[in-house]
Amino acid sequence: MARTAARPAIRTTEAGYFGSAAVTRHVSVFVYSNIGPRAGARVTVCLDGVCRRARGHNARLDWYSASFTVSRGLRMGDRVRFTAVASDAAGITRVRAADPLLCLHNNGSVPQG
Repeated sequence: MARTAARPAIRTTEAGYFGSAAVTRHVSVFVYSNIGPRAGARVTVCLDGVCRRARGHNARLDWYSASFTVSRGLRMGDRVRFTAVASDAAGITRVRAADPLLCLHNNGSVPQG
């Protein structure tokens, strides 16, 4: 019996910005998936009518990121609405999200309180 590949999954998403500004127009969207950044795997993020191919990162958890400049300033906690699409040879998955904006330390690893 032939084994079928698992369809791409988007496990979770988050939106954030780097630094300590009270208001920002620069937003990064992070997509955590079950597909690693290999040939044929693709994650795209659309925010404010702009779609960007997300850059993949190999780690213990496969994740992707895409950065945007938005038209109005956002504060930490504001909802950021976007669509994330993960695709590979096994299929496609689309998720619409409205995540609260996180302020991240400059190294990108820890949300600030």
